[in-house]
Amino acid sequence: MPAKIAANRLEIGIFLLLCLFWGTTWLAIKLSLATIPPVFGVAIRFAASAALLLVLARLRGEAIPRDRNTHLSIAVVGTFSFCASYLLVYIGEQWISSGLTAIVFATFPFYIALLAHFGLPDERLGALKLIGVGLGFVGIFVLFRQELGAGESPLGVLMILGASLASAISNIVGKRLLLRNTVPLVMFNGLSMLYGNLLVWIIWLLAERRTPGAWTAAGALATLYLVVFGTVISFIAYYWLLKRVDTTRVAMMTFITPIVAMIAGWIFLREAVSPSLLAGSALILLGVFCTWAGSRRPHGAH
Repeated sequence: MPAKIAANRLEIGIFLLLCLFWGTTWLAIKLSLATIPPVFGVAIRFAASAALLLVLARLRGEAIPRDRNTHLSIAVVGTFSFCASYLLVYIGEQWISSGLTAIVFATFPFYIALLAHFGLPDERLGALKLIGVGLGFVGIFVLFRQELGAGESPLGVLMILGASLASAISNIVGKRLLLRNTVPLVMFNGLSMLYGNLLVWIIWLLAERRTPGAWTAAGALATLYLVVFGTVISFIAYYWLLKRVDTTRVAMMTFITPIVAMIAGWIFLREAVSPSLLAGSALILLGVFCTWAGSRRPHGAH
């Protein structure tokens, strides 16, 4: 029992740390995009991250998988997560407001809960879990409803819906692969980013072909933060957690990171905080509690 309590505390601690890191990456992205074109920003972020992860994997003695099916699964994760999802968000945000982006992307836990119900045998969609996801979504709507503008683009909405679904698919495929223990954790992250990043560079060559006119100190530091904390450390921790914890539980950080982002904007950029922050945050935290209470640890997690 003490070991189980310690494991639960570690999982909750990593969950909260990820919320902190990914909640503050929105601030870093905002600072970096002031001088860095969006597709190039995604490409350079994950190229540097993939290189660091692959070097770290080799230093840890992790071997490159030789099985073709394993590489195919890793490529699927990389394509959906580190290419499709990120590019659709970056491009979609040019068509719709950030508030609507947050609300539409909050469909991610719904996708996860549904896909996990059919794709992961230990993760059935129960009433308490569904109530938790629903409360979280309502909380996101309360947080961002004042930012919704008239004339929002349906194309932008479809792009963010696609990004949310792509991310959910990559999570399910990645978890199924990790539970088979056919590829070490750090190597898995490095290879998935490498495969996804190759596609991003192709898209950059075909569609953007723009590089920063001049690197500013703020842009360089923001990119460094995105690489080290927002990607390398975060994705190792994320997939470690995903292997051990119910997938919908982990997906609930999608609801918490906007709260962290709003607090970070208030602290560092003096952005206004609306009264709806408290109401939305309360609903989100209640939803997270319901989802964690209605989930269980998957078999095969160590």
